[in-house]
Amino acid sequence: TLNDIQPDLLHVWGVEQAYALAGIAFQGKKILSYQGALTAYCQRAPQAFLLHMQALWERMAVKHYDLITCESPWACDRVAEIAPQAHLSCMEYGVEPSFYHLDRSPSPEPSCLFAGTIYELKGISYLVEAFTHPSLSHVQLFVAGNGALRERLEARSTPNIHWLGSISREELQQCLSTAWFLVHPTLGDCCPNIVKEARVMGLPVITTEEGGQTQYVQDGVSGYIVPVRNSDAIREAAQKLSASLDRAMSMGMER
Repeated sequence: TLNDIQPDLLHVWGVEQAYALAGIAFQGKKILSYQGALTAYCQRAPQAFLLHMQALWERMAVKHYDLITCESPWACDRVAEIAPQAHLSCMEYGVEPSFYHLDRSPSPEPSCLFAGTIYELKGISYLVEAFTHPSLSHVQLFVAGNGALRERLEARSTPNIHWLGSISREELQQCLSTAWFLVHPTLGDCCPNIVKEARVMGLPVITTEEGGQTQYVQDGVSGYIVPVRNSDAIREAAQKLSASLDRAMSMGMER
């Protein structure tokens, strides 16, 4: 159908569906907007069978696109691993304007937020391990989202870990407003929105060195970048940010 229509330009958004595969046979100009790094995600954490199939489609498709846009330098590097011939451009996505106009009202006691899918790729098990340590018993961790690991991790949680489930955008913004900092201990991420949203709201961020979110965090300046799969490093960074609200607020205002 594409070859019959002969558009001047074919733009394919992501490789999760059949569009990228359909574009392989199109002979005209085409560009692929790369979304999740599916092959990289499968390499870094256990995944469902469907994601492994989508990762296979990804490897089949990207080799047939000369022009590919990615959300971050990390994502560009992941594409280059499977399509070294492609011309790559980094094109970041913006943050919804409402996040720029929200006031901060930090909680009286130290608190932080994790928001995302509760599965292994997000490093959530290492986060829970860090916050069950007695040295962080005074810091409240709020976990927004659902996923396969929630029931098991909630069962071993301490009273300072609160499981919110799926929440609305307005509720998420309220959680960000009251939190002292955000924790995003991912094992790999192209460019997670939650980190960008936290940064424009003035929150410091604890995250890992594996992902595009590192371009928004200066280690020791606007947050902390820790190794992946390291609950001790998460705990130590959380201790630093929870020691002083003034310090947390000051770090959150850094570029």
